Parts: sequence; structure tokens; C-alpha cells
Amino acid sequence: MYMGNKRNVSIDIAKGIGILLVIIGHGAIPSWSKDAIFSFHMPLFFILSGYFFRDETPLIRMRKDAKRLLLPYVVTIAVITLYMLIVHQVIKRDGWYYIINTLWLGIYPTGAPGGLNFSGPVWFLFALFWTKGTFNLIEKVHNRWFYLILAFTAFAPFYLSYLIGRDLPLAISQGLISIVFFWAGYEWKKHELSLGGSRFKAMLLICMALWVIGVMCSDLDVMRMIYHNYPLCMLTAFTGTYIILESSIFISKRKNLVIRKVSSFLSWGGEIQ
Repeated sequence: MYMGNKRNVSIDIAKGIGILLVIIGHGAIPSWSKDAIFSFHMPLFFILSGYFFRDETPLIRMRKDAKRLLLPYVVTIAVITLYMLIVHQVIKRDGWYYIINTLWLGIYPTGAPGGLNFSGPVWFLFALFWTKGTFNLIEKVHNRWFYLILAFTAFAPFYLSYLIGRDLPLAISQGLISIVFFWAGYEWKKHELSLGGSRFKAMLLICMALWVIGVMCSDLDVMRMIYHNYPLCMLTAFTGTYIILESSIFISKRKNLVIRKVSSFLSWGGEIQ
């Protein structure tokens, strides 16, 4: 996130844009708008997380991620449960149904079987926990087996979900499948691939065209494990992410007062994310 001693503001802006898109995408918007946002907004966060990956021992990695990801998850579920307890048991006295299902959502954050829909964006915390921990183990394999293990890890949840009729608990499926996005961010950092170069306009136009085609001809929803037309929806996720990153660089370099205000707001949102 830092270039020398200077923070990379464009990355913060990209994260800020992603947060806004998450909020908008879960609002009352036309279905085509939702499809466009969902085509890349979650992959964006996994890719950026992969960009900042640091190789650590499994125990240290787990301890850090438990504090940064699982603790906020547990606190959020606890607050929701307390709210349900006060509203439905103390005030309305309409039974324990909502409370039990809220606790059930702690195990199935992407949708409890026979219960409430899902626990909101916090499912991402558990998914990212599995993504980072698993990739930290796979990354230590420095030979041809690395790609085979990576591919197996990404596709195994699809098969397991087919066998048991639903995704795995604790957002394990979503986390393992998203390891492809995390790996893309890791490779971006590893090979120091630059953005905003002299050819960026042509590249941006190509990516925008591919992204529009992808949105029209494929469907992607990370939480619900929807990857219709897999190769195309993955291409759509990457091109959409590229567009956001290039847009963030463009915004960060503008000196117009209004754009600078917008840039400051977005980068602030990205910093606290």
C-alpha cells in the first residue's frame, strides 16, 4: 500500500469505490446494474488483498487474520443476535425463531438452510480468512505442483457443493474458490505490473468492451457461488477490476477541486476498510 514512504492513494481510492459499489449493489437498483456491479466488486477486494500478501508462518498468519477478520465477524453476529433477542423475544415475544436462525447464520453466513437469507457483507471476512490462510500454505510450494494445487483448491468446492447440495459452512467454499482472484493480485505485485502507462487508453477501451460483453453474456456472484460461463465471467471480473484501478489512478492525479474532494473521500473510505 506504500510506494517508498508514500502511501499509494490510488489503491485506497479503488477500495473506496469498491465499498460504495457494495452499498449500491445491495440497494434497490435495476437488475442490470446489480449484475454489472457484482461482476467484479468482490473479486476487486480479493485481488487487492492478494496484492498485499506477505509470506508468513501458518501460525502467525492465522493469529493475525483471526484478530483482523474473525473477531469483527464474531462481534457483528453477536450484535445482530442481541438485536434479535431484544426485538423478537423481549418486545414482540414471538418466539425464538429469529434468534436461532441468526445464530445459525453464524455458521452459514452466506445463507442459513431453511432460515434467514444471509448475514450481510460480513461473510466476506470469513471467506478472506480461508483465502489468505490457504494461499499462505500453497505459496510455499515452489514447483509445478503449485498451479495444480491452486486449481484443485479453487474447483474442489464446486464439486463438494454439488455432492452435499449446498456450499460449505463458514464461507469456506467462497474463500477457496476466490483464491484465483487472490493469486492474481499476488502475481500483479510479484511481477510489478504497472498501471496507467502510455498505452493505458487503448487497454482501457479494450477492457471496457470485454467487460460489457462479459456482463451481457455471463453471471458472477461470489457469495452465492454463481459462475455462469466460467471463463468469461472470470475475464469480466479481471477487466472490471482493471477499469476501477485505472480510474482510481486517473482520479488521484486530477487537480480539479471537486475531483480532489471526491478523491479524498474515496481514499478515506479505502484507508479505514
